[in-house]
Parts: sequence; structure tokens; C-alpha cells
Amino acid sequence: MAKKEITKWEQVYQLPIKYDDMNYCWSKNGTMTLMFDEVVSEEDRQMIVKAVNGETELKMEGLTFDGCDFLLDGTYIFCVRGWGNLTGIGALNLPEEKALKIQDEFINHVHRALAKNTETKQCTIPSVVCSTFSNDELENMMGTWFDHYQANGESHYSDTPDFRIREIYWDKVVDRVIEDVNTEMTDKEVEQFCDRLADL
Repeated sequence: MAKKEITKWEQVYQLPIKYDDMNYCWSKNGTMTLMFDEVVSEEDRQMIVKAVNGETELKMEGLTFDGCDFLLDGTYIFCVRGWGNLTGIGALNLPEEKALKIQDEFINHVHRALAKNTETKQCTIPSVVCSTFSNDELENMMGTWFDHYQANGESHYSDTPDFRIREIYWDKVVDRVIEDVNTEMTDKEVEQFCDRLADL
């Protein structure tokens, strides 16, 4: 019996998709569909999954996509996966042009599902202040300044524990990092940025 020709996204990304409580979503037939970024809360992940499945309506103002990547107000939040399944020799092994068409159709479905003009639910994913700097880059900046104050600061002793040094020089280090990123921020954005640094 000949295999049924793959022509529609629904054949590859079969709904409903399910969230695996980590970072990934999988289709009914086992295709990896979405991969979330850490900025997306568990509650919002569940809301997105339900909207993609057509189980609820969701309004995400400022939602755009660039290729497989979805962004909210310019901040990356998740991407569409499944390319390996579409083109892999041991998988569907579709020609690239056909695979791209199917994946693009699914991407358009996801965007339509999440950007509906409805007031039913408002997504609350926060924008990331200074998103051009990764957490690793910011952590390195902070480490450099903590090392500087540990070596040159006058508010601690040689046997002061590291956690106390962090507490003593925290405000100074944050000020230095804000200077280093050299990004214009409102008072609210500075507060959000400080919260981001505190989570590192």
C-alpha cells in the first residue's frame, strides 16, 4: 500500500499538541512543534498551547514572526520546530521546497491562533529589558565588577564570605553594569533590569 502523499501541515503537525512541562510541545503524531524560551511563564505556555489547539482564544498584541522564530514586542518567546522530521532521511524525507511550504503553513496557523482580535485573554509575557545582552554576558559583567570590588573595595575584610561581598557591593555593581550596557531606560525599565540581574 502506497504512502499517503504529504501535502498539508495538518498531516505533519497533528493537533492537539501537548506541552511536556519542560520547553517543548509535541504533536499528536510525535512531531516536535514548539520550543519555548525561558521568558515564557508556565501559565502562558499552557495558554499558547490551548490557543494553537483551538481550545481557547488568545490576544497577543505585538506578536510577530521571523522565519520560525516568534517574537512579542521584539523579544523572542518561542520557535516552531519539526524541520528534521520534515526533511530527514529516516523521517518524511520531503524535498526542501515542499517541507518549507508545509512548515510555513503551520507557522501561519500558529500566528493566526495567537493574534486573534479578541479580548478573551491577554497574554502577560514580559518584555526583556536589554534583550541584546544575554544572561551569560550580564553575568560575566557582574562577575568582573564583583571581582574588582573584592580586590579593591574598602567595605569588607579579607575573610568576608562571598555572599556577604555580593550583598555589600550589590548596588555599586548594578550601577556599573547599567553603565556598561549603555542603554537608555525608563525608571520602570531600570527596575525590571535590576530584577533580571537579581535572578542571575
